[in-house]
Formats: sequence, C-alpha cells, structure tokens
Amino acid sequence: MALERIPASSPLSVQYTGTGERLVASRIVVQKAAAVNAPVTTAPTQDTATTTTTTRPLTHDEKHQLKEAEAHRKHDLKEQREYEKEAIEKAKDKTDDDH
Repeated sequence: MALERIPASSPLSVQYTGTGERLVASRIVVQKAAAVNAPVTTAPTQDTATTTTTTRPLTHDEKHQLKEAEAHRKHDLKEQREYEKEAIEKAKDKTDDDH
C-alpha cells in the first residue's frame, strides 16, 4: 500500500530494526478499523429507545499480527532500555575517569 493512501488518523504498529540511535522502521502495519454495522434503534414504546451495535470479531491472522506486533514492541523497548543503561554506565565511567 502506498503511504499516501494511509489516512492520517489510522492506527499503526511500527516495527523497528537496528540498535541505539540507528533505528529504522522495518515494517508498518496499518490496523483495520473494525467493521461496524449501523446502529439499529427500536421504536420507543414509552420514553426509552434501545440501540444495538455489533462488530465483527478479529480473524486468526489479525490476532496473530497483534500478538506479533506486541512481542516486537516489547523486545524493542527492552533493547532500548539496555542501550540507555549502557550509555549511562559509559557516561559515568567517563566522568569518573575525567576526575
């Protein structure tokens, strides 16, 4: 899909490759909005109305993609935390060496 065809308000999952300051988006998954049937309103019998809205369940592939995206996100966050910890340790070591 061309990037120009993705609406600005679309929910995205972005998977990155690389380490540290050199992260590159390797995969962008555009989340489909769940198909929603038009609300059905029954005729009011007194002063009340009932509205029913239904959505379709996620497919197996969509569930798998969501789980995979979450696993990648957690992995990337873990790598980022490790990189930041190493950077802090290096900065501390350099500061200690300078004094």
